[in-house]
Amino acid sequence: MAWQRKPFFSSMKIRGKKTADNPSGETYLVDAAEGSFTKTDKIPGKEWFRMDQNGRQGEKEDDRSRARGLLAELLGAFTATGDASWVGPENIGGRITDHLRGTVVVAELAKYQESARESKQRDWYVNALKKAGTKQVVIDIWIGADGLGVKSQEASHGTKGQQPIVEEYRDYGADLKDEVPPAHKVASFDEYIEALSKR
Repeated sequence: MAWQRKPFFSSMKIRGKKTADNPSGETYLVDAAEGSFTKTDKIPGKEWFRMDQNGRQGEKEDDRSRARGLLAELLGAFTATGDASWVGPENIGGRITDHLRGTVVVAELAKYQESARESKQRDWYVNALKKAGTKQVVIDIWIGADGLGVKSQEASHGTKGQQPIVEEYRDYGADLKDEVPPAHKVASFDEYIEALSKR
């Protein structure tokens, strides 16, 4: 996954179940100000299709692209808990980090007072946890010597079962090499559906 705020851009490769329609089990997504695009080999002469037709209306600072990850929300939740503690030093991918852990009670996090922008992140995270039926979550964060997040882990158990999420972070500030697909290689969603109906 790759993500940047300005100009907005994210890309993500998802590995899922292999099927007759998708033998590799991989799906590649690009999300940018121009729109949201999905890689496809189902449309003759095209390599992508787009889900929207109007693109993004300006840059959205509260964007919730999945490629962005959960680090901002987890760090915000960390500041709201009185249960955070230092676990110890740990080597993550060749980097020495400080491992921190805390338990966050969702109801308490919902009441925590922050800045307007941080409140948006908190509200999004609280709503996501509530939808999963989660009442509390254990958060682990590994911080490098430069003060940047190296890894995070969220462990919760809600009404929809156990939902562990592990993310690793690297290449802060790197130039993204992915590009928005050129218009002549992009089909509309309707064209995509039509192509599938003919297979």
